[in-house]
Amino acid sequence: MTISADKVGKRFLNSWIFRDISLELKSGVTYALIGHNGSGKSTLLQILAGYLSPSEGEVIFEDQGSKVKRDDIHKFLSFCSPYTELIEELTLEEHLDFHQKFRPFVDDLDVNAVMKIMELDNEWDKEVRFFSSGMKQRLKLALSILSQSGFILLDEPSTNLDQASTQWFLNLLEKYRGNRIVVIASNVEADLQLCTDRISVEQYK
Repeated sequence: MTISADKVGKRFLNSWIFRDISLELKSGVTYALIGHNGSGKSTLLQILAGYLSPSEGEVIFEDQGSKVKRDDIHKFLSFCSPYTELIEELTLEEHLDFHQKFRPFVDDLDVNAVMKIMELDNEWDKEVRFFSSGMKQRLKLALSILSQSGFILLDEPSTNLDQASTQWFLNLLEKYRGNRIVVIASNVEADLQLCTDRISVEQYK
């Protein structure tokens, strides 16, 4: 799978966040999306996810040489951010079971295996609303990384994670990223240890 940005720009009202971004993201590469707070990292990530439309330019998604329609992008996408919502009234087991009906897990993992990978198998019957912020972040990351998808977009992945949990995230991503496109938007260097290419939003001001 490839994602290409052709002279992409985004503005809010009369202010341009960034302009003239042209790049190609390829399968099997983990990219770091960097820039100071407010530089537009999250905005660009949402454009790459198809959640926002660019003010100028175009983002093109291709799978095995065929262009993917905008309405079908979600079928290839895994996305995690601090503002991603969870269904807090469901237990952990119910949440994973519900999610799996829409997006199967990689390597034929079942719900019990995913709970063990998250190291939350003792919390299987607890409603997500009673989870700590760190436990919720583990769930968000596991759903993003372990779901079958062509590309993974992660916004500030270590939010609410302590040092041990950040290492858990890195181990999870390293083991299961496979040949997918991975883009991590963060200013935290620990988040970017697996990234081989860096994209600075600030060069497109």
